[in-house]
Amino acid sequence: MPLTRPEHTNVTGQGLGPPSSKPAPCGGNLALMNRLRFLVATFLVFFVLGIVPAIAQEELTGDSAPAVVLVDDQPTVEEDAWTFRFLVPALAGATGIAILGIALGYAVRIRGRYRVTS
Repeated sequence: MPLTRPEHTNVTGQGLGPPSSKPAPCGGNLALMNRLRFLVATFLVFFVLGIVPAIAQEELTGDSAPAVVLVDDQPTVEEDAWTFRFLVPALAGATGIAILGIALGYAVRIRGRYRVTS
């Protein structure tokens, strides 16, 4: 019994014939459609990220004086920012450890590569 491909049928059971090896109906326009989709998507991204926020900015009209004026007579003690208190010392320590590790690794590789004989 020879092997044959089954006939494709639609919902009503009518035969549609074997699958066609013809190209899609859009032909060579598929690359053009993909390029057009990409350009439209790029335009929409730039529009949403660039133009819409500029349009949405509220313009102040009239005098821009605050409704309530607070007067604070006590001097305030300003603390260092958290980045200066935590991040800078941590990065300085990590940098020091990295430099020390690189220097030690270099020394070990050089000593292992060359031997001094007398």
